Amino acid sequence: MNREKAAPGVRLIVTIIVLSGLATSGCTTFTQEANFATSYPASAQRVVERPAVQLHVEDAIADVAFKQDAKFLGEDTYDRWLVYTLIPMGKDYRYVSDLPRTDIVRSVLQEKFGVAGLPLGDQSGRDPAQMGGVLNLSVRVKTLAVSTTFSSLVPLLIITAINFHDEQADAVLEIQVTQPGSTKPLWQGTVSGRATEEELEKMERTTRANIKDRNAWMVHEAIALAVQDFMTQSQIVQISTRLRDDAFAKALKPAQDAETKGDLRAALSQYGRAYQAANSDMRATDMIKAVAQVSKKLNGQLALPEEARRYGVQAGVLAEKKLYAEATSLYRQALGIAPWWAEGHFNRALLFEEQSRFSDAITAMQAYLELSPNGTDARSAQDKIYEWELKAK
Repeated sequence: MNREKAAPGVRLIVTIIVLSGLATSGCTTFTQEANFATSYPASAQRVVERPAVQLHVEDAIADVAFKQDAKFLGEDTYDRWLVYTLIPMGKDYRYVSDLPRTDIVRSVLQEKFGVAGLPLGDQSGRDPAQMGGVLNLSVRVKTLAVSTTFSSLVPLLIITAINFHDEQADAVLEIQVTQPGSTKPLWQGTVSGRATEEELEKMERTTRANIKDRNAWMVHEAIALAVQDFMTQSQIVQISTRLRDDAFAKALKPAQDAETKGDLRAALSQYGRAYQAANSDMRATDMIKAVAQVSKKLNGQLALPEEARRYGVQAGVLAEKKLYAEATSLYRQALGIAPWWAEGHFNRALLFEEQSRFSDAITAMQAYLELSPNGTDARSAQDKIYEWELKAK
């Protein structure tokens, strides 16, 4: 009898709890934005002067919500007290980024490869044949999401009221490495990374963390872990270095042979190819010095090839439109054809300045001075180098 009388009271309490939960749950969706560009300003995309690897990144996440929004990073239950765990819950926290997912992945790749001394070039909208890379890197983003540690209901046996809001970020990348002109992969596979809020808290306690946005930090670290795993497995740094050294040596030998035989015009043309294949500023500078020596032997009997002139004119048009990166790229193509063109190096240096690429500007202006040490702009060119040296620090 007592149990029968108590049953309606129990049902009433459960009903009140359920109705209370329904009244307050699933009604509000909170959006958390990972401010990636602010947290990692150095990761902004930059034009790479001598890319070792051609990069192509695409979004391959199958989930409809991700397809509809390139900045979407998932949604999940975040803060819920015990009372809400008694009923099925709707998703109430939405995670987004200030940058598209592909841009985030691309920037972390550029950062990690840059540290390894392996600059990446972006294939998007460009002719890979003009960029000088020796490898193609295709990256498909399969997963890039933020979620809570507990995304399902807490067992009803837990009696104490709790918040469960520990977050984590997961990245899964499908990667393939090929050589230009070949479809046979040198390496392919899937790598993953995970970063948790708990790890960030440990870093903060040891004063090593300087990223205030925890979601941005977790997304960055998840991708970085996946990329590091890929670099270790594929040995892409070692492979690319060997291939780039081989390409430079192969371009340099014909130039040296032609110069030895006295075929100076052929030597200049070959030095241009070696200049394009140079995988460091030091090697590029050495090629300009070689070009300067050969040019002196020809006593200025060098006309600017029409193709180089065409690139130079087009670069000037783009520069007037403030499309400095595109103009710089065209000047590079012109100088690959006519590396002795001092004015082209001078103009290119000024374009680098417009992009705050002061180290590149210094290298380009030094090339101008090497080729035209007594030019009318020699004094101002050297002063520019002094100015850029201060800004490059």
